[in-house]
Amino acid sequence: MLRLTNLNKSITTLEGTPIADLMKNKTMTFKTALISICEMSKPVPGTGEGLKAFDIGLRILKANNNLEVTQEDIEFLKKLVNNSDVFLAIVIGQLSHYLEDALTCQKVEKK
Repeated sequence: MLRLTNLNKSITTLEGTPIADLMKNKTMTFKTALISICEMSKPVPGTGEGLKAFDIGLRILKANNNLEVTQEDIEFLKKLVNNSDVFLAIVIGQLSHYLEDALTCQKVEKK
């Protein structure tokens, strides 16, 4: 199993200023951004992607600050992030790095 850590960490501008969430009422975190990506993904019909996005989004919602996931879960989230038209590049970039770091850290730990 892999672990998504620091889900409650803020997503910031390049200068380090926290970015507001989609409702503009609080700071966007990795958790809130990933949930939004899952909620607003456009799954390919007949693939089960919609249910998978819903399941992962619900698990992220229920998590406190860390969540155990599979490599397949992270690869799926990366696909959703990379195909998302929900957020601007600053958010997509940070989410991509965050998910890649989760994969990289696990690979290092296994050696």
